[in-house]
Amino acid sequence: MRNTRVFIASDSEQASSKIALQFPNQTITVPGPILHIDLPAEGVDRDHGFLKVVIDFYALGECHTSILTPSGFSALANRRRIDPYQNLFKYEDSNRRIERCHNVYEYGPPPKVMNSQLYCRVVFNCSSREM
Repeated sequence: MRNTRVFIASDSEQASSKIALQFPNQTITVPGPILHIDLPAEGVDRDHGFLKVVIDFYALGECHTSILTPSGFSALANRRRIDPYQNLFKYEDSNRRIERCHNVYEYGPPPKVMNSQLYCRVVFNCSSREM
C-alpha cells in the first residue's frame, strides 16, 4: 500500500515514534510541542502547541479511516469526517489490538447525533497509554 499515508496525532512521543518506525516513509505528523489545552503547560510554547492541536484536530477529520483511542479528542475529531461511521476502528487496550467497530452496524443506520461511546465502546478517560 505505497500510496497510503498514516497520520499520527498523539500526546506520546514514544507512540508516535513506534508508529513511524512501523510505517517508514508513509507517516505524516504535525511538528510542534505536545500541549493538552486543559492542563497546565510549563515550559511549552503555548502558541505553537495550540496551533498543533488545531491542525491535528482538523487533519484527523479529513482521514479516510480512523482508529479511535480512549480519548475525547480522537472521537470528536472523527465526528468531522464525511462518514464518521465508515472505516472506524478502536484501539483495545486490554488486549493491545486494533479492532473494527461493528456495533454501529448492528442497529441499522446511525442516528444524526450519537455518543461515540455507544457506537464504538470507547471509554473516555483522557489518558495516554503505551501501545
